[in-house]
Amino acid sequence: LQVEHFAEYNQREGRQAGDDVIQLVAQSLQQWHLEYQNSVCGRHAGADFALYAPCASRGHADELLQSAFGQLATTALNQRTGLNFHLGGVFLQGDQDVLGSALSRADAALRQAQRHSHARAILYQEDRVAMLGNCCNWRCTVVLSGMDRACLQPGSGRW
Repeated sequence: LQVEHFAEYNQREGRQAGDDVIQLVAQSLQQWHLEYQNSVCGRHAGADFALYAPCASRGHADELLQSAFGQLATTALNQRTGLNFHLGGVFLQGDQDVLGSALSRADAALRQAQRHSHARAILYQEDRVAMLGNCCNWRCTVVLSGMDRACLQPGSGRW
């Protein structure tokens, strides 16, 4: 999840207004989390948030993504804030997926959503051009619950 032009909003409206938006997003995600208790969500950096929810199929993954989008669009990031936001999601298929690759695909899905001028949530659709810029960007930025910052071994795709 990324809130567009948040830095400009922060400068224009003031830091307190920016902090208020971040808190409202966090509260909306907490509400969403209550509905999907096996989910995990948190702030990544600035106005970027990450969400994880186990699901059984690609259709279910899209349903969860649209649910999170709807929660945010009707609460913290409704049209009154004047802030646009986008969500990108990826359906993981068990042990077949390497974490760094999965996160890169989630980034690519976010970029796909950002190609639209209005708020949008998109489940990853393969786009080779978008993936070229994202390969391995997540290698050293993964933070898991109960663990300190961890890095993947270069080239191995494993912890």
